[in-house]
Amino acid sequence: MKNLILLATVFLSLNVFAAEKNLPINEKVLKTFNQVFKDAQNVTWNSTAKYAEATFKSGDVKTKAFLDNDGKLVQTIRYYQQENLPSNILYNIQKKYSHKIWGVTEVSNSTGTVYNVVLKSSKHWYTVKANSDGEILLVSRLKRGDI
Repeated sequence: MKNLILLATVFLSLNVFAAEKNLPINEKVLKTFNQVFKDAQNVTWNSTAKYAEATFKSGDVKTKAFLDNDGKLVQTIRYYQQENLPSNILYNIQKKYSHKIWGVTEVSNSTGTVYNVVLKSSKHWYTVKANSDGEILLVSRLKRGDI
């Protein structure tokens, strides 16, 4: 179920970037990418007429970075576990929910950073949305189909 939620989030984000694929990556994009993501490993690129998308890992964190052709970082989507979640958000989630954190999708762009946290209980999957201030909101509660 988490994969479905994450996939939906990614597809909604990528609609903005849909166009002609796999154009060459320009020097401005590469310069910005190399400055910002120095520890990037296993980098793969996709590009359109307006944007370049880099997918890579840095430690245990999988990241997608979107840059425009002027080299401006437009959006990042990071996938990780609870140990990389900011402490104020982790605290607020653990205070309100006793369920295990199964995974986190962090989306950062010009409007801010949003954390979509998937929790797993013995009977349900929960999706909680948090902002950088630590405010949390229950988005969905679904019965697990794997039990």
